[in-house]
Amino acid sequence: MKKNIPPILLFIFSLLSTVFIISCEDNEKIANSDQDQDTIAVVDTVRFGDLTTLFENRCYHCHSEPEYSFYALNLDTYENTMLGSQHGPIVVPFEPEQSLLYTKCSGEHTEGERMPQDDLNFFDDKPEKLQLIYDWIHFGCLE
Repeated sequence: MKKNIPPILLFIFSLLSTVFIISCEDNEKIANSDQDQDTIAVVDTVRFGDLTTLFENRCYHCHSEPEYSFYALNLDTYENTMLGSQHGPIVVPFEPEQSLLYTKCSGEHTEGERMPQDDLNFFDDKPEKLQLIYDWIHFGCLE
């Protein structure tokens, strides 16, 4: 026995099928674009290891355990850096402008001296080094 489906139901079914197919295509495009963004983030991400040479050359003489640890701030390991100083955290992940490490190096700090103390213009002369600190914090202070 053959049933007759009212034309309005056929129209609604056709419309819903079209919406479903378009929605699935959009989700696939979104998923593919997320993959592209993840790939870009991996390429552009800065990790703590990218900063160690800079810290060794410019900061360790005042801020490392084997040397003098001014304000109890040690930049010699990721863990010590994330612990901060006796005054609290020096980085706020994803917020360079709110991070003392960045603001003291950039000269945007409101209290204390600019760093590094032995060469106050170091980051003016080497903006790519300051950008490295900014990017590390901007990307979340990754180990």
